[in-house]
Amino acid sequence: MGFFSRLFGGQNDGQPKNDKADAGEEPGMLRTVRNGGYDRTQTLLAVDALNRELMMLTEVKEARENGRIMAVPPRQTFNMPNKVGKGGFSEEDVEKYLAYLTDKLEEMRRELGE
Repeated sequence: MGFFSRLFGGQNDGQPKNDKADAGEEPGMLRTVRNGGYDRTQTLLAVDALNRELMMLTEVKEARENGRIMAVPPRQTFNMPNKVGKGGFSEEDVEKYLAYLTDKLEEMRRELGE
């Protein structure tokens, strides 16, 4: 099978393409849509807030593994982005990605005993 077939979703060596979102892994990308969708700026701010919290929790976990005591930061809040009439991010993509990040945060907080 050629390079372009694999790149654009063809089968790879007779094996079906794995969909990362279905496998519980990180969703692929946030696609824009012509009509509707979530506001792009607000979406990116929400993703940034969740990633920042995830990074802080990762630092706490690494510090504890190295024998240092570090407090778990408080939960951050974020607002779902507003819907727009044109040129937003796909609602399905945004909802999957934000759900993935919040699940990761909850898993990390459980590991830290919170």
